[in-house]
Amino acid sequence: MEAVGGPIEWPLERFERWYQRMVEPGRSTDLYCLIVSGKDQMPVGEVSFHGFDGSTATLNTKVVASQRGRGFGQDALQTFLRFFFDQVGGADLIDDVALGNTAGQRLLLRRGFLHDPTRHDVYLLRMTRQRYSERYE
Repeated sequence: MEAVGGPIEWPLERFERWYQRMVEPGRSTDLYCLIVSGKDQMPVGEVSFHGFDGSTATLNTKVVASQRGRGFGQDALQTFLRFFFDQVGGADLIDDVALGNTAGQRLLLRRGFLHDPTRHDVYLLRMTRQRYSERYE
């Protein structure tokens, strides 16, 4: 299978709009965090949510292909879940994973997300506050 994900190349103007929305100054509906290696503090990925409506947000997690399988995604996701549910007060976190991204699907399933079969164009996964509390508290 061909690797899924990776850097997105945008024109500078689009990147600047994204940066203003997600990073500086940012918005309360969106949060973007880098995943860094503990050893040399180099960025190896990202984890974020967007579209937070006071209850539900959409998750995004990416780890650069050369760093996958080293636990960065799992560690970052566990920290991010704790932050989303315990600090932000979210109730529902969803991720619409590409059908071909089986590694991403497995990561979220291992962390307790449940598959929501209502969508057929993506592999929709969901973590509720209740499920998070049952698994992690």
